[in-house]
Amino acid sequence: MRYLRKISIGGLEIDNLSLRETVDLIEKAINKKNLSRPFYIFNPNLHCLYLMNSNSEFSKAYRRGNLIVPDGVFILRLASFLKTPFKERVNGTDLTDKLIKKAVKKGYRIFFLTARTGLGQSLFSQLKNKELKASYFDWPYKKYHDNKYSKKALKEINNCSPDILFLGLGASWQEIWAIRNKSKLKAKLVIAVGSALDYVSGQKKRAPLWMQKNGLEWFWRFLIEPKRLFKRFFIEDFPLALKLIAKG
Repeated sequence: MRYLRKISIGGLEIDNLSLRETVDLIEKAINKKNLSRPFYIFNPNLHCLYLMNSNSEFSKAYRRGNLIVPDGVFILRLASFLKTPFKERVNGTDLTDKLIKKAVKKGYRIFFLTARTGLGQSLFSQLKNKELKASYFDWPYKKYHDNKYSKKALKEINNCSPDILFLGLGASWQEIWAIRNKSKLKAKLVIAVGSALDYVSGQKKRAPLWMQKNGLEWFWRFLIEPKRLFKRFFIEDFPLALKLIAKG
């Protein structure tokens, strides 16, 4: 086996970094002087690859990320099957948790852009006692294509001018919106974390550690939300997984 700097999975070039290396690189980006545009971080899973095949704007947006790190378990296992393994999984929830702790320690300003009313307040309430400089804006899913909400979100973010902007809108809208507004966003670092904010806030319970370690976190999510995730996992993602394995 050989470790590569980048590994291609489903036509997407993914950076081969450990979680610690990712955090270190992020800190360097935050501390970089004269950064004219935000530094974008995306962490794909199998469903992101599925969406790229059906949404050209999402595919183009994703490929404009400055750093793309492996989140999905299938992506890691397919890479190992191809004998070009990743160093480790850079899980969105773990990465979010580490970046929040880093922000507390270093005094970074952070902003949460969430997809559910009340989620931002929940995150803010939990973190305010940690002397964290944090702000948030809840952008409901049904209002994603409402230009008034888009302008309001942009205004709130720019008023904060965060060092780290966490996007919790879900793929593919969070990546598309962020890239569309690349020249307008006043944030040093933009990271698309999707549902990770639900788990960090405690509003959703994460899978037991043994399931996380054995790559079964997706199954835990399915057990919690079977109606919402059945189509995604079994109708959309599973056939793509078989196709990618066959192409090997």
